[in-house]
Amino acid sequence: MKSNAKMNYYNSIASSASSVEVFHMEKHAQQYIEDIRIELTETKLKLLNTLDDLRVSGENINTYNEELISNNEEMQSTNEELQSVNEELQTVNNEYQLKIKELAELNDDLNNYFKGTLNGQIYVDKNLIVRKFTPSAVKQVNLKDSDIGRPLGDISTNIQFGKLIEDINNVIAASEPSEKEIQTNDNRWYQMMIIPYIRLQDNQMDGAIITFNDITELKQALEKLEKINTDHGTFIYSASHDLKGPLANVSALISFLKDVSDPQNRSIKDLTDLIDISIAKLKETINELSDLSRIESELNEEESIHLSDLLEEVKFSIRNKILDSKVIFKVDFQVPEIVFAKKNLRSILLNLLDNAIKYRAIERPLELRLRTEQFKDCVVLSLQDNGMGLGPSKMSEIFLKFKRHHNHVEGSGIGLYLVKKIMENAGGKIEVESELGEGSVFRLYFQK
Repeated sequence: MKSNAKMNYYNSIASSASSVEVFHMEKHAQQYIEDIRIELTETKLKLLNTLDDLRVSGENINTYNEELISNNEEMQSTNEELQSVNEELQTVNNEYQLKIKELAELNDDLNNYFKGTLNGQIYVDKNLIVRKFTPSAVKQVNLKDSDIGRPLGDISTNIQFGKLIEDINNVIAASEPSEKEIQTNDNRWYQMMIIPYIRLQDNQMDGAIITFNDITELKQALEKLEKINTDHGTFIYSASHDLKGPLANVSALISFLKDVSDPQNRSIKDLTDLIDISIAKLKETINELSDLSRIESELNEEESIHLSDLLEEVKFSIRNKILDSKVIFKVDFQVPEIVFAKKNLRSILLNLLDNAIKYRAIERPLELRLRTEQFKDCVVLSLQDNGMGLGPSKMSEIFLKFKRHHNHVEGSGIGLYLVKKIMENAGGKIEVESELGEGSVFRLYFQK
């Protein structure tokens, strides 16, 4: 049995040995080395590629780093600029704060002005929207604080027969101020002035300002003055008319007395001559009073007057006085014509010539120099004499009514007052220079 077992064991080993592959060590080693070499070559290529990639990446990183450094420098520069701009903005902001403060103060001043003014004022823009108004304006227009921003045409007024909106539109359209008198429902009178509102920065019109000035007391005073002037004129007219009748009767009686009296009786003749002179002076005074009343009340139509012709007319009307006083005339009318009321200019020349003749110096011939010249927007008519003249103490009274400075000469003291009144009524003026014992110069300024 043991011999059978050993036999089976050896048979199994032989069977196994016949199925095992023979391993060639050298061949396998060369193959392995070749595989490793190939892998090394591939790895080397990969490493080289990787190195190239790393080099490129390094260059890119360096480029990026340089760009970052440049960007950082730019950012620093920008930061500095931003800081500078921030400082400038801070300065501008401070200036704006000051401007805002100034504007607030100006607005407060404007509001206080509007609240404090006694005159009614309304400011509207070019679309007639109410922007501001004073408390006094509620007397003419029914305004309240909530009306700011509303059209003025939507708000009722207290103006009688008023065309407020039309007047404002006319001012805005023409860019010219307008002025008129209005009356409110409570019978008070106002001077309404509408002026364009101009913005100075662009010189553009942006609305209008309406101002109402209370002139009720002035109107009442004017009405009283008109009544006084009317009564004054009526009194002078009545007095003149009432005096002329008795004067005519006295003059007729003196003529009758001369006819029936003895011509050889010198005392009666001298007495009647004196009475005639007194009657003539009284008539002259009455006529001057009538002229004064006429000048103070009437308006005269102006015309172009040739001065040389008018002077001859006046000289002819007082030719006897001129001949008796032997007046020497020297005329230099550089402006030959004046636009004025002819009868008033005749009255002026007549009074000035008559005044010069009355107050001439006895010790020398009377010399009168008449001259016209252009002065700014006026024509100046000057009359210079070499008469008695006046001292400085009497110069302020020379144009007063019924004021006489030389009692040895007959007169009413109305002539120069009348001349001054005529000139002032026409918008002109009269000036005088005088020296006692040397003469006087009267200068009349006529508006062109």
